[in-house]
Amino acid sequence: MPTVKSDICNLSASRCGQKGTVEDIDDPNKPIEKTFAKWWLQSLEMALKEMKPSFATIRRYLTVNEVSPKFGYKNQYTYPSDCVAFLGIGNIQDKSNNYTIEDGFIRTDAYSGETGGLPVRMVVLIEDVSKFSPEFIEELSWYLAANVNMEITQDVQKQIYLDAALDKRRPQCASVNSQENRPVRISVSKFKQARYGTPSQFDKK
Repeated sequence: MPTVKSDICNLSASRCGQKGTVEDIDDPNKPIEKTFAKWWLQSLEMALKEMKPSFATIRRYLTVNEVSPKFGYKNQYTYPSDCVAFLGIGNIQDKSNNYTIEDGFIRTDAYSGETGGLPVRMVVLIEDVSKFSPEFIEELSWYLAANVNMEITQDVQKQIYLDAALDKRRPQCASVNSQENRPVRISVSKFKQARYGTPSQFDKK
């Protein structure tokens, strides 16, 4: 499995028909290395945002901002600079989160100033390749290939192929990643409700 940036870049280059040509994108010298260096961070952030891999998903407490929103919500929290995808407030089961993300803030009525901060879940920017999962490397390599291809090969037909391949592999990679987490949805069959008198969610007040 690729363990450094150049390994993933060479995997992407091979999808463009260019093999074993990238050695270093942190200190690029060759034109192809400069191209990968230019597209690396953008491709990484997009792949993280789309897949939401478990290795980059964290929980954190945010401190309430001293200045409240002018209207609409009671409190606001500075949007974390390393966040690429905000997943919600509190536990995964808390589906009724009421918040909005505006102007660099998470605005909400929730307040946790006296209990350590606002508990949030999010995907953060992880640049350590050794932490990447195989399915994430797969998706990232296709993202990179689709982004660098025209600059490297000027091959329109190759670009059409890469765009189609990326669209096809996105759900496959996301499906493998999602299997690491247990489903949180709780369902009760109508048969059990009738037999044991279990109230349905619509009967609860």
